[in-house]
Amino acid sequence: MPAAGFAVAEVHFRHSREAVYPAQPHDVKAAVRWLRHPHPALLLDPDRFAAWGHAAGGHLAVMLAVTGGREDLEGEIGVLGPDSGVQAVMAWSAPSDFTRLPKPHRAHRSAPPAKTRTPGCWAACPPRTRPSPRPRARSRT
Repeated sequence: MPAAGFAVAEVHFRHSREAVYPAQPHDVKAAVRWLRHPHPALLLDPDRFAAWGHAAGGHLAVMLAVTGGREDLEGEIGVLGPDSGVQAVMAWSAPSDFTRLPKPHRAHRSAPPAKTRTPGCWAACPPRTRPSPRPRARSRT
C-alpha cells in the first residue's frame, strides 16, 4: 500500500474489561495525534487521515470522526496538540447505540453489562452522533 501512497497503522486500545470509558477514545485519539505529529521518517499528510475498524474498533473509528473538539474525550496520554480527528471512516459491525445492545452470549453472561463498563458514554453521545438515515459527513474540499 505505501507504493500506492497509503500508510497503514494498527492501533491497539484498552478493552472495556481492562479500563472504563473514556479510556478507549483516549487511546485511539492518542494514536492519531502521535501519527499526525511531524515524523520526518513517516511523511504522512496530516490532512488526510481515515480510520477503519470492526466491532469495538469500528465504534472507536466512528468516535474519532464525531467527537472532534471534545476536550473531555482527548485524554492526556501521548503527544498532545495535534488534531485527533479523521476525515473518513470505515466501520464494520460497529455498535452505534449502546442502549439497544443484545443480551450477552451465554459464555459472556458473567461479564458486567456494557452500560457499567462504559459509564458516561451514554450521556456523552449527543443526538447528533446517534445513527440516522441522514448523511452526516461533510466534504472538506
